[in-house]
Amino acid sequence: MAGCIYICYQGVGKSSIANRSTGYIDLESSRFRLTGGYRPTEWYKYYVSYAYGLAWQGYNVLVSSHKVVRDEVADQRHYRESGYYYPMGNSQIKSFIVYPSLELKQPWIKKLHERFLMDGCHKNRVAYLNALDRYTDNILEMQEDAQRYEFEEIEIKSMDYNLKEVLDRTNQN
Repeated sequence: MAGCIYICYQGVGKSSIANRSTGYIDLESSRFRLTGGYRPTEWYKYYVSYAYGLAWQGYNVLVSSHKVVRDEVADQRHYRESGYYYPMGNSQIKSFIVYPSLELKQPWIKKLHERFLMDGCHKNRVAYLNALDRYTDNILEMQEDAQRYEFEEIEIKSMDYNLKEVLDRTNQN
């Protein structure tokens, strides 16, 4: 049975669910870099292709929500549905987009800020600053892409949630 691809906004808990639950993989986009820290121009193509490969093996793959990633998930889904990669097409792999509600803006930014302060990690600093500057735009763009690409939407409406329970419940539908 094929897994799913979950396009997740920063801070939803990709690493936490992958570290605590069997069958989930956090495909960390910051790892798709060449020696010296540079990303290949089309890194997102490799990243999404790898995600589809893992999903075909039955894993639920949690990917970043970069615009190029969202576009590529849709492009490869369409391309694969033509039967080019897999004889069964790609209809068995569901694509979800996971984001917090617009009403959670302030607590979400606070959460990202606290995460950065705890570990000082560069990627967490970038996530915090991005949300501080573009939270509303990010969420609206993800909602638009969900409609455009027919991704199933999962909106987080409370800061008190268990991502595994949310994903498991949604995946059963």
